[in-house]
Amino acid sequence: MNFFLISTLNISEKGTHPIFIGCEENKTPQIISIDEINLTNKTLIVFNAIPIVDYFRVNKIELPKMFIDIFQIYKIIKGKTTKYHKHSDANILWNIFNGFVEDIEELKSIIEVLNSSKKIEFDSNTENKLLKFAVYLKDIYNFLVEELKNRNEKIRYEEIEKPEDLETLGKKLALLY
Repeated sequence: MNFFLISTLNISEKGTHPIFIGCEENKTPQIISIDEINLTNKTLIVFNAIPIVDYFRVNKIELPKMFIDIFQIYKIIKGKTTKYHKHSDANILWNIFNGFVEDIEELKSIIEVLNSSKKIEFDSNTENKLLKFAVYLKDIYNFLVEELKNRNEKIRYEEIEKPEDLETLGKKLALLY
């Protein structure tokens, strides 16, 4: 079962634990507690897997059976190598999400929250932006998967690009460091 997850490692309610927004495929995104949800039998669909995997490992949270990073799907569709690093978040978010979002100013404000280099106070405005981004994530994932099918790239993605398990993902992530 697919589970969409965004982590906000720079945003926390009381300065201790980050805020996580998540939902199953046909549900509405909401703030979730990683400790109270069993993700081990789910496939997590995320935007940037690296900090989430790191957070899970550091906090000894059992990893899910698989991560799907929509950035990897975007690279296949784009057809050119795009390196991802922590300082490229804003540009990559903009490039991927810009074509799908009607309210460009809203997207800019969401990216500003997600890409902040300092701790952000969690309030209802921030919550609304994060929930909106989770909706974008779901919509864009569905669009990108459909685009893979239309370009006859789905089989290549499933058999070559998509990690078979977290060990494979770990090897790919290690190449980024």
